[in-house]
Amino acid sequence: MRKLKSVVRAIKEIRKSAQRHGVSTGRLLTRFVYLYRQRRFSPNEIFFNDLLNPRISDLALENYMSREEQIAFDAKHVLDTYMCLTADKAVFYSLCRSADVRVPKLLGVFDLPVGWTPDGGALSSSSEWITFAQSLPAEFVVKPALGLLGRGVTAFRREGSEFVDHDGHRRTGGEFYEFLCREKDQNLFSGAYSHHSLRLGRQGSHKAILQERLYAHPAIAELTGSRALCTCRVFTNSGGLDKTHVLASLFRAVSGGNIVDNFDRGATGNLWCTVDDDTGRVVEAFMLGKEGDRLELVKEHPITRREVVGFRIPHWAEVRALAIHLAGIFRPQALIHWDIGITAEGPVVVEGNVGGTLLPTPLNRPVRTLLAER
Repeated sequence: MRKLKSVVRAIKEIRKSAQRHGVSTGRLLTRFVYLYRQRRFSPNEIFFNDLLNPRISDLALENYMSREEQIAFDAKHVLDTYMCLTADKAVFYSLCRSADVRVPKLLGVFDLPVGWTPDGGALSSSSEWITFAQSLPAEFVVKPALGLLGRGVTAFRREGSEFVDHDGHRRTGGEFYEFLCREKDQNLFSGAYSHHSLRLGRQGSHKAILQERLYAHPAIAELTGSRALCTCRVFTNSGGLDKTHVLASLFRAVSGGNIVDNFDRGATGNLWCTVDDDTGRVVEAFMLGKEGDRLELVKEHPITRREVVGFRIPHWAEVRALAIHLAGIFRPQALIHWDIGITAEGPVVVEGNVGGTLLPTPLNRPVRTLLAER
């Protein structure tokens, strides 16, 4: 019965797509069968990312990677024992700093029973943390060290002895300490998404990062109407190759009052933009459609109405070069998605991710060619 319902739903969605794009149902049915049977795309991937859209030629379709294909690709190149290099941001930032790569200035690492400061000072009791918090700069960010999807990232400004978050909630020093303790709930890599290579027990981790708050390049702030930092995601492959290759590039633009550019299948209201790797220009931009069941192409930012398609990412050459440089530093972990923020002073590394989302952005080479490589 469940299989029958899935077939009926798929046929309905194919008909809707055919009507929307003005093509025959038979033509889209043929493409659906190819994507589903030969390329292992799920029906949800096909319909949500509008892969039946005839604007995507049959040749171009070869560069789109299904989740199943990505899992197979990762299985060949991703090393479990090196997951902590990117999954634990305390480790990630330490490695970047040791290689003299620009990251947000580290202010402290909260943990229980003992956290620490960049100069090696230990902080354990609540009173020590409350005293330390009073020395923090006027603006800073707290994020879970083992978090995902931008969850738990909070921007603070310090007003006297109080801490005001980006939603306007005020906290005393003691309440701020309690907030740090609760960041454990957002450390998904030590809970629901725990990985054995992180050597974390099922009890989870309290580890959280306190770092400087950075702001978007003026050109990006003008595009989005917000100073919130936006990042480029550059997917590199350095496994089994004589040199590192960039496989895909994209840009995420914040919208509304968001302080992080996480996309979360469009639920955040932010934009997902495919970037031409050579020029750094946005070639396609996506948002969640009004019905909430698929992504839609847009040309303008929904708030500022400024053109997104054609927008050139500032410092693009430096962004691309930085991603390739990072790939060498983080060897032998071969496949990493680099999140690189763009500030007025240039690019800054925000995160590295393994197994990050690719769709709706295509790779810049055929997927089956990549899967055939050793």
